[in-house]
Amino acid sequence: MKRWFTMFALLGMVLFAEGQRRYAAVSVLSAGQWTKVSVDHQGIYTVSAAFLKNAGLTTAIPSANIRIFGTGGGVLPESNQQAIADDLPEVAVDMNDGGDGVFDGNDFFLFYAPGPDQWIFQPTTSEFGFQKNPYSDQSFYFINIGNTPGKRITEMPVVSNSSTVVVEFDEHYRHELDSINFLRSGKEWYGEPFGTQTGKLSSRDFNLNFSGAVVGTDFTLHSEVVGRSFEQPNRMPVLLNGQTLFEHSTPPLVGTLLEPAANMSRKSGKGKLTGNGLVVGYKLNGGSASAEAWLNWFELHFRRTLDLQGLKQLAFRDLNSVAPSSTASFSIRNGTGFVVWDVSSPLLPGKLKTSLSGTDLRFANETSRLHEYIAFNPAQLEAPVLLGAVANQNLHGVGQPTMVIVADRSMAAEAKRLADFHAQKDGLTSVVVAPEQIYNEFSSGTQDPTAIRNFMKMLYDRAGTDPAAKPKYLLLFGGASYVYKEKSANRKNLVPSYQSESSLDPLASYVTDDYFGYLDDNDNINQNLPAPLLDLGIGRIPARTILQARQGIDKIIQYHGKASLGSWRNDITLVADDEDYNIHLNDAEYHASLIVKESPVWNLKKIYLDAFKQESGTGGSRYPEVNAAISRKINEGTLIWNYSGHGSSSRLAQEAILDKAMVGSWENASRLPLVITATCDFAPFDDPSQFSIGEDLFVGRSNGAIGLMTTTRLVFASSNRIINNHFFKYLLKRDNTNKYPRLGTALMDSKNFTVVNSGDYINARKFTMLGDPAMKLAMPEYAVRSTTINGRPITKGSDTLRSLNRYTIEGEVITPAGLLASDFNGDVYPEIFDKPTVLKTLGNDPQSRIVSFNSLQNLLYKGKVSATNGKFSFSFIVPKDINFQFGQARISYYADNGTYDAQGIDENLVVGGLGNQVANDNAGPAVMGYLNNVQFINGSIVNETPLLLVQLADPSGINLSGNGIGHEITAVIDGNYRETIVLNDYFKAASMAALNGTIQFRLPQLSEGNHKILLKAWDVFNNSSEYMLLCKVIKQDTVKVTRLFNYPNPVYNSTLFSFSLEGPYAGARADLKILTVEGQAVRTLSKAINEAGLRSIEIEWNGRDEKGNRLGRGVYIYQLTIMSKTGKLTRKVQKLIIL
Repeated sequence: MKRWFTMFALLGMVLFAEGQRRYAAVSVLSAGQWTKVSVDHQGIYTVSAAFLKNAGLTTAIPSANIRIFGTGGGVLPESNQQAIADDLPEVAVDMNDGGDGVFDGNDFFLFYAPGPDQWIFQPTTSEFGFQKNPYSDQSFYFINIGNTPGKRITEMPVVSNSSTVVVEFDEHYRHELDSINFLRSGKEWYGEPFGTQTGKLSSRDFNLNFSGAVVGTDFTLHSEVVGRSFEQPNRMPVLLNGQTLFEHSTPPLVGTLLEPAANMSRKSGKGKLTGNGLVVGYKLNGGSASAEAWLNWFELHFRRTLDLQGLKQLAFRDLNSVAPSSTASFSIRNGTGFVVWDVSSPLLPGKLKTSLSGTDLRFANETSRLHEYIAFNPAQLEAPVLLGAVANQNLHGVGQPTMVIVADRSMAAEAKRLADFHAQKDGLTSVVVAPEQIYNEFSSGTQDPTAIRNFMKMLYDRAGTDPAAKPKYLLLFGGASYVYKEKSANRKNLVPSYQSESSLDPLASYVTDDYFGYLDDNDNINQNLPAPLLDLGIGRIPARTILQARQGIDKIIQYHGKASLGSWRNDITLVADDEDYNIHLNDAEYHASLIVKESPVWNLKKIYLDAFKQESGTGGSRYPEVNAAISRKINEGTLIWNYSGHGSSSRLAQEAILDKAMVGSWENASRLPLVITATCDFAPFDDPSQFSIGEDLFVGRSNGAIGLMTTTRLVFASSNRIINNHFFKYLLKRDNTNKYPRLGTALMDSKNFTVVNSGDYINARKFTMLGDPAMKLAMPEYAVRSTTINGRPITKGSDTLRSLNRYTIEGEVITPAGLLASDFNGDVYPEIFDKPTVLKTLGNDPQSRIVSFNSLQNLLYKGKVSATNGKFSFSFIVPKDINFQFGQARISYYADNGTYDAQGIDENLVVGGLGNQVANDNAGPAVMGYLNNVQFINGSIVNETPLLLVQLADPSGINLSGNGIGHEITAVIDGNYRETIVLNDYFKAASMAALNGTIQFRLPQLSEGNHKILLKAWDVFNNSSEYMLLCKVIKQDTVKVTRLFNYPNPVYNSTLFSFSLEGPYAGARADLKILTVEGQAVRTLSKAINEAGLRSIEIEWNGRDEKGNRLGRGVYIYQLTIMSKTGKLTRKVQKLIIL
């Protein structure tokens, strides 16, 4: 079901239908003993009694109770319209137990496996198509010892010999080497390189080493290559046995950002086989000096003699003998000792009765349809690879959870912690499953992403028409990789994503988790008219290590705690890049207008690059004031931080307004924003060669972000604007119970709306949710409203806030149902703003046009007041510094009682003009300053970046307006007034009428020696006071280790060491030594620390010594040594246990 979006896409069509698939109530894996094995190619395999004994299965097993299950290993269909085998189907075996009914001694059984890559016959074209499995080079089977008799292969009915005698067959061969993925994106990989430059091969020959190719018969060669050249096209002739068949030609590239990585050519040629052997040749005739090409694959289809000379087994088929109601006799040379099976039905092969005529093996069969056969010598068969025991499982009986968490086994404990948190907080039912469990039941053990989709579809289908029973959220818990077939034991593809078919076009290639949410019967990700719509809210925690997993869950749980309450939850920050004729600024203004119109309760903070001074340096243009403004706002807190503009996986904007080092300096662990980036590939979570800034913001540190709605590939600004705006539309919209949506629901709805109304489904799929889809943003559900001003009811225009007049406002907290929250006893934080300020951009670049925009930034009052039984009252004096023109005032409210919070606005009042109250205050506010803590004694020694603490008090109130020139709260270091630090935004009221408050601000790095810091503040009557702070900075040249531990401990296979540092550690070196308790070093691990601002540093260890041997059980010591850039050493020691 697609909610109401379906009405637009399928108007007039039936919206609900019975599911096309049927599911087992219980998986076959739920009972009995199970062993998993693998094969890597098509063929007959043998399993002996000794094999099962090595697998740990009981000896002297009743042979009738031995069964084997599996689908054969081919790639699963991506379209829901295609039929699939549910659970694990049974494969018939040929049992050879000596006739005693007991499987022991020299007994064995045989089974047929199609292999991971398969040829599929296309009846409409009478051709064979190759279906490569992009996910695995192995197929998997499950051997079961139970109490139910297994399926057995039987002899096929005997067919009389026919006058049609078959001595040849249709052979097909595919060559494909996967060695390079140009974009690190998409399923398609490319093979052997060709080049015209010195040291590169311009031609290659492929000797197929096939015997029995029938000279004079027809053949077909299909081929695909890709090429890069400039100015002139690449030309690549293709030859068979030295004769040119055709020539590939790939057009030249022009050198633009959006063009393909290479151009593709696919061609076919036909001919008659000549000569001995089969040699396919390629020769690059480059179109330019730097021409390059790569072979993707070639296929050769030809006739071959049925001859078993030198072979152990042979798969064959014959199209020439197929005719209605026909039979044929097959004659195979050198067939002594061979057996023939009909494997047209892979799950239920049939034995064919054969006879020998000399050494020719003969059999007959009906040929009204095409049959696939395999001839084999039972004495020369391979055994499958033993992988080990499989525990009982039953995902088919998992019930109907609201959320499914697919978590790598190493992170199961953290996934369970999140599931328990949701159960306790939201009453949300969740199930945590490992990818391997899903593969076992839904893809016969193969790491096929479609298995996850099919598991979710089963849950979705079983719910029928009951929306409450349908799964709502899918969380993919673990990192992914575009490299499905990993060669290293250090896995990166923990929970797979879906890769597009395209791997050359940067605009068409993508990675997406949306695939797992296309659950309707007709959904097909490869269909675009119409494109499928999502049925689930989907998110990912892209953790690659246990520490990252723990950090992600810690952040989610702490985000919902008391420490995270605060008025920062009222703010949304919009950041816009410069240049491009203001497209990014216009996008941000477009979002702002939507928010103001449809959800005006949010306070918008705008940081538009071209509104700030640009500075040039050796590294290019920079916006230091933007960097400072972003960090300041993040540290203050903002519910959402939205960026429109250029970016990459390492930074935002050409001017580097955000990078990892900057994130490392943030102090916002209790005020985590949702980061939205409408920019290119900010978080390619599937690229194991890098740890992007997007991933780092979420799971790489304890500060940063609570989650991201971000991009993974190259995207278009125009399309970004659409989905970004739709996301705001659905995220900030309350439902019919006056509640805000969960993140996954908002993203699902915004994507569906985008696809239906704009059709840009590819760009939409490039946006992903890094975060918990079942989580709600910290948006207050309760409301706050004003009721009276100076004793009179507040209505539109009922009063005017005039300069230096005193006002008393009363208000109340109300429930989502609109009733007085009479049980609310807590604090209310009112903020009163002057009219919006009109700001202008500066036109720093030729493509940056000067424009005006409104910004809500002049704060007239910021206070704190107690609410009792849901009611509150506060008084304040309007500052002297206001814009005296009359216009709309804005009161923004935030309230919390330590458990839940509330928000609201009031835009009924006017502000402007001079009041009629006489000023009787001529004294400035009381100002006190400290460094690092309030025990600081003026003139004391401090570190290089001390924390500035300011205490302010005034009987009339502190001036926060920023309207008057020079009337801000400021700090001036060593008389440098050009770099005056304005502290207004850091003020936190400590009492009702802003009569007193505090400021905390991290000072920039100070040089070694004595310093003076002049503090200045003003009251609402523009009386000022100053305070001089004195300090002496002592430079730190020693790094301090503040935290060191390893997890898991005790260690079973591998462990992760994690430590935190303080001091000048950029450029330092970490050496971690593993020692015996006697002090003998057995392994040293080293890491260079090049980046400042890291909150935690990790070193992974595989539990082995310097020679690669696994350490024995026992107690060990590990010693961390940090050498700073200046050569100073710091050491810390801990203990670990190896089991």
